[in-house]
Amino acid sequence: MRQVRRIDLLWEGDDIEIYERLKQRAISVEKELLEFVKEIIERESNVVATANSVLVRTVQRLSARV
Repeated sequence: MRQVRRIDLLWEGDDIEIYERLKQRAISVEKELLEFVKEIIERESNVVATANSVLVRTVQRLSARV
């Protein structure tokens, strides 16, 4: 059985402007909005994972000094 995860995003009110900007950027790079948003989330996820790894290594080094 294939595993699937899903997220529904809703923009309303003032957030609609954000949606429209994302949509225009996706069009400008010739991508579907879904693909474009997924790439942003993946990129940000990698940044957070990398920052977390750096933080863990720093704490380990500092702990070794004590």
